[in-house]
Amino acid sequence: MRGNEQQGERLWVWSDQKDHQASREQAVRRPQDGEMVWVHLMAPSKSEIQQVLGDVYGAHDLAVKIAGDGGGDRPRYMRFRDHVYLTFFVLDESHHPEEREVGVLIGEGYLVTLTEQTDEPVFAAFRQRLQDASPRLLGSGHLLYLLLDTLVESYLSLVDRVVLEVQDLEQRVFLHPFENEISKDLFRWKRHLHRWRRVAEEEQNIVQLLAAPDLHWIADEETSFYLKDLDQSFGRAVGGYDSLREGMAAIFDLQMSLKSDHMNKIMKTLTLFSALFLPLTFLSGVYGTNFEYVPELKWKYSYFVMWGVMVTVALSLFTYFKKKRWF
Repeated sequence: MRGNEQQGERLWVWSDQKDHQASREQAVRRPQDGEMVWVHLMAPSKSEIQQVLGDVYGAHDLAVKIAGDGGGDRPRYMRFRDHVYLTFFVLDESHHPEEREVGVLIGEGYLVTLTEQTDEPVFAAFRQRLQDASPRLLGSGHLLYLLLDTLVESYLSLVDRVVLEVQDLEQRVFLHPFENEISKDLFRWKRHLHRWRRVAEEEQNIVQLLAAPDLHWIADEETSFYLKDLDQSFGRAVGGYDSLREGMAAIFDLQMSLKSDHMNKIMKTLTLFSALFLPLTFLSGVYGTNFEYVPELKWKYSYFVMWGVMVTVALSLFTYFKKKRWF
């Protein structure tokens, strides 16, 4: 298998002949008997989409319209008489991951893919897998399996990356429990994970629909095993996102608990100091009254005795609190 990699060219055509010899061709065409064709359109215009999907492959007008409009926010599955139009999402692995839509038209013997980007990394991995699988390709359903399996591998790779982020957040919580940026990062990742989980789950449902018995040109007896494996891979991705969301919720609860524990220690310290000064305040209040007759006030050593009593009471309370390990 080869592809035209000249700068600026946005069209890939791949075919697997009956004798399993792969070749690249300049013109888009329908597959002949025993052939499989893959056409990849990168950032195509609406006229190019109409020409390839509508004119060459006879896609339904609704499929052509949706492919031309693009920009959907959820995966799509549209089944027509002899072809199916799907949309999936690529999750990139940049510092701020985002989803990018990939359109897929599949029929007997052909697969057409459309991306808004001209350099989608997932398709470089897909082309490599096509090279490795070329002698053993089973049909257009197998082509679709290779594409979606490459896609779901990027999902699982992203799970591994977010696991490292979660571990970093755990360490930051213990070192700096009052850092507000931790909560911001948690909510940012939880928002992403909620979106990715929904996308992966809906794509898993689409894979299950592709395994329908009457779609024999996608899922024959042999290819159905690959689709079951794909279903399980999407299930692992969904489970991974669920686990990460639960982990981040636990980190948030941990941070709140550490903050609460720290505040409790502060309140405990303030309460103990208040307890120390409470009897002293009582004594000073009694002898600070304005009654004319307070016997102790006439005594020569009353001032020093009061100080002795106050210091003794304070030290006794402090020793008691220390033995109880309240300090």
